[in-house]
Amino acid sequence: MTKVTARLEQASRQLGREDALPQLSNVRKEDVAREIAARDRIKKGHICVLRSVDPCVSFHVRKNRDTKKLELEFRKRKCIHLYHYQIHPVFGFMHARIQTWFP
Repeated sequence: MTKVTARLEQASRQLGREDALPQLSNVRKEDVAREIAARDRIKKGHICVLRSVDPCVSFHVRKNRDTKKLELEFRKRKCIHLYHYQIHPVFGFMHARIQTWFP
């Protein structure tokens, strides 16, 4: 599964900003993106990609000893998310949140 994360992060780095994946978990990512846009005078297009370890819901396969069968159960865990920020010519400031781990 780490191959998917690595591929997504590499593709995000290719958007043109080598500093585009700072680790941000306990700050408002929107504020950081708006500061970058103001600092770099970005009026349209790609602003940045921010990386964060956030909670997510995933699946876990476990063996039920009573029934002797495998069971799927929901589990809260943390995984890496990539936040792609841009200024769209019609819709304005926006982002896409991409979870890098897929069950």
